[in-house]
Amino acid sequence: MSAYALDPDEIRELALPHVGKPPAQIMSDLERDLAARYRDLIHLDMPWVTNPAGFAMYQVKLVFARANEYLGLMSVPVPGTGHSGRHPVTYFDTILSGGSQNVATGEFEPRITSAGDFLVTRPMESFTFHVPEHIYFIEYCRGPLPVLMPFGLANYLFGTLDFKQAAQIVKTHATLAWRSRGVPTPHGEWTGESISAAQRAGADRLSLS
Repeated sequence: MSAYALDPDEIRELALPHVGKPPAQIMSDLERDLAARYRDLIHLDMPWVTNPAGFAMYQVKLVFARANEYLGLMSVPVPGTGHSGRHPVTYFDTILSGGSQNVATGEFEPRITSAGDFLVTRPMESFTFHVPEHIYFIEYCRGPLPVLMPFGLANYLFGTLDFKQAAQIVKTHATLAWRSRGVPTPHGEWTGESISAAQRAGADRLSLS
């Protein structure tokens, strides 16, 4: 059954040509290509927001959102450590610049992500991560997004006390969700069958439990 407006494999293919560019150019060129590919689905007028979810300091620009999916440009532009959280959603992250060291519970050696990698975090999987320099990526998420609100807002309310940024990210998501009402949803559940063998190997290697 079709339930989603966007497809993670299409997003990855669109993002890959930008791997390795300077970070500012990655973001501007990717915005251009997203708008050209998806037209009215993508809204580039949303601001960048600092989000301390999971104790990392993300810079986030959402460009599409509905009740069960979002697409955003993401970065941790300075070294940092955090936790992915454990959520009933699937994250599809294409790493565009930099990388991270990721460790799931019970592992003793980090799994290294770098530019060009495809990190798939499936429902209820989690990991700790360290960004040694920086990481820039495009993130597509599918699932019941309202359940992410406590994770996304907790460190605003009980850590940074940056209520202005907290209000902005809520406003951004609400605005995009309103704009996206009634959009076509031609895509069903992701199986990974449409990605290449190399990409599938990378997705399996980087998936963390």
